[in-house]
Amino acid sequence: MSSKVFGALLVVGFAVFCVAAQQSKQQRQQRTSGEPQPNQVINGRLTGFDMPQDWKLAERAKELTYTNPFNQNLAARWVDGEIVYRVSFGEVRVEAASAKVAKEYIPVYRAPGPGDPPTRVQRVPEQLAIYDTKPGDQRYSPIWHYHYVVVPKDYKPNTLRSEKAVLQSGYEIVPVNHFSN
Repeated sequence: MSSKVFGALLVVGFAVFCVAAQQSKQQRQQRTSGEPQPNQVINGRLTGFDMPQDWKLAERAKELTYTNPFNQNLAARWVDGEIVYRVSFGEVRVEAASAKVAKEYIPVYRAPGPGDPPTRVQRVPEQLAIYDTKPGDQRYSPIWHYHYVVVPKDYKPNTLRSEKAVLQSGYEIVPVNHFSN
């Protein structure tokens, strides 16, 4: 290889390195500025964009990028009008009177009747469940007590996005003896 070609390759390589270093510096400054960046997950919350009410679950799953070496079940939930993500470890048995539990509101068209198992419901398709708290809140607990919110058939999924909206909706709320973590 001639010295001219070698010199040209060095100049090009150095230029590419400088551009990459500048971009990396800008990205670090954005991350440390304290401002949430678009589609950034901070403390389990997806930040930086507004989600239309009719956003489909399949599209929502495409927006989150994360590593998952243990193939954990990660799912979205509403908290105070924002999406948070949780890892599910399944049903747990607790003494509700003595255990600290949080509320999980699940909009359904049909709640279980007397004597029915607590999972016999007709869920609203595409509707995310709604948590009353998130990690860091004083009332937070990783144990979720199911509360079914019975909505009419013309209910538009993801209209309810917070505990406040659920309580103000006037819809029937049916707590059941089902807890998950």
